[in-house]
Amino acid sequence: MTRKRSLKVTERDTKVEQAIAALSRGEFANVNQAARHFKLHYTTLKRRLEGGKSIAESREASQLLTIPEEHAVVRWIRRLAASGYHVTHRLIQEIAEEIRQRRLIGINEPNVQYVEYEPIGDRWTQRFLERHAHLKTAIAHSIELARVTEASPEVIERWFNVLFRTIDELGILLKNIYNCDETGFALGKGKAMQVVIDTEVGQKYEAEPGRQEWITVMECICADGSSITPMIIFKGENISKSWIPVEQLKAIHAEGWHVSCNKKGWTSNGHGIEWLKKSFEPATREKANSQFRLLICDGHDSHISADFIRHCIANRIVLLLLPPHCSHLMQPLDVGVFRSLKQATRLALKQFYHTGIARLQKAEWFDCFIKARQTALTVKNIKAGWKGAGIYPMDPSKVINKIPRPETTSLISSTDDTSITPTEIISAEELFDILEDMNALIDARALHSATTALNDLVRTKQALHTPARKFIPRLASTTESLLAENAILKLELKQCKDVLGSRKVRQGGKRLVLKGKIIISTEEILKLIEEAEAVTQNKRKTTGRPRGRPRKNAPIVPIVTLEEAESGDDEGSQSEADV
Repeated sequence: MTRKRSLKVTERDTKVEQAIAALSRGEFANVNQAARHFKLHYTTLKRRLEGGKSIAESREASQLLTIPEEHAVVRWIRRLAASGYHVTHRLIQEIAEEIRQRRLIGINEPNVQYVEYEPIGDRWTQRFLERHAHLKTAIAHSIELARVTEASPEVIERWFNVLFRTIDELGILLKNIYNCDETGFALGKGKAMQVVIDTEVGQKYEAEPGRQEWITVMECICADGSSITPMIIFKGENISKSWIPVEQLKAIHAEGWHVSCNKKGWTSNGHGIEWLKKSFEPATREKANSQFRLLICDGHDSHISADFIRHCIANRIVLLLLPPHCSHLMQPLDVGVFRSLKQATRLALKQFYHTGIARLQKAEWFDCFIKARQTALTVKNIKAGWKGAGIYPMDPSKVINKIPRPETTSLISSTDDTSITPTEIISAEELFDILEDMNALIDARALHSATTALNDLVRTKQALHTPARKFIPRLASTTESLLAENAILKLELKQCKDVLGSRKVRQGGKRLVLKGKIIISTEEILKLIEEAEAVTQNKRKTTGRPRGRPRKNAPIVPIVTLEEAESGDDEGSQSEADV
């Protein structure tokens, strides 16, 4: 069985390294003071200062990779993790094998194998992780690549600067700051959750009807903790009165809920403008009292149509667009509300799943959603969403701190051609006091000066002073580490060349117009959007549909409010089965 790494030994080695660094900086007069400060034994610290090995260094000869090579692998893991590409045990093992094979370049010949390594054992990766306590195995959750690569601190800081400047210049009050977004529900389909099982039965599956169709819900919350009524989009040709649980809505005194439908249950440009005109603007008009309103939304098509922007300009609504692919970090609804809303809806639906029904009806889902919304859309959750997004209270670090910083690697900085004689400018201690931190950038000029001075000492057969003797093992470790990094980078480059191909760059459309824009409720942006939409419409008219059956041009079903559904004529609505 693999022996666990002692946490006590790890902590002691860390303290020893800190004590040695403090002594080199002159923070303590002698070894005894440093040992007392870091709670170390005097002889342990003195032995390490005199060149003694740590426990990890003493076991290096029996390890598959050297300590510098393992440090290179750790930096590679950290770099990929910061980019959103976490590695697996198998990939770590492949990288270790690549580093070993790189050692044999220049030793083995194509037809003759002078040196051959044994295969890497199945438990080596686990032992490697135990030697580096900060590396753990966990279950990773998938996220869109663009959400990792494009969520940069610079983009987010620029957006927050525009946000705060807009609020100050227009005098927008807290009660007039809103965030709108839509979220989807797969009718009849849930997610895994913790349940109580009987270990003797051994059944861990959770029965459910299975996915039937898609339902979209559009919500809007205010920075003061309030919310406006939602819009629910079902899949269907026409709205059926049987979908809407009028009595349940009456019981919670719900007024102004909006219901619509289309062929897929998705939102569209038409739904976006209808929601803006019939839901958001009337619901917030009296509260705004002719003052500016700020509406924060993502770049979904339904939020950036020309009609949507035109209506915002006409009604003193400032439309603030979130940076692309950053809504999971900066959108209050995503940060504090939607997860709780979906979880509460799944829990409410359990009562129907346990009956063994084969198909869930829209009205049953609607009933559960009403109960879940009361639980999830609380003042506490809404304010937590605004706080987590760093908008109110204003704290951009809430978002920026969630973005992983790229790992600093041992990259050689650029140099000039100016030759210097470092021994004439600085002392030997300062000259050779480099390469202490293997994760830090290497100053190429300082490294060149140190190696030149070392070569001069060797060439003239002078006695090596203490700074030079301490520099030699650091130089050797850095060389090993850089060779390992070089092997990793060569493997990555080969994989990229094998996989990557040419990609088309999008040349037009609304997305290109809005690229880099934050406030889009302006006449200039509106004109550009109208031109882009006109170009798109002309392309559709000229190209047509090259194959397949012709698409039916079904009109968008108007939004129906609770009052309209209650007073509607039963003869004018279809049954769910007919739809």
